[in-house]
Amino acid sequence: MTRLSPSPPPLSLGRIPNTELFEEMKGHAPIVKQIGDCLGPRTIEEATHEGMMSAISL
Repeated sequence: MTRLSPSPPPLSLGRIPNTELFEEMKGHAPIVKQIGDCLGPRTIEEATHEGMMSAISL
């Protein structure tokens, strides 16, 4: 039996928007929308709702 040592839980420390993927993709598709943490700090519920609303609007 292999024993695993516990590791610390992941921490969410950054509350800064990450637009790197948006900037990379916006020239490769006719419509690219920013949602979730790309716009600003979001909860998973907010990001999911924004994704759903963006998909509906297409």
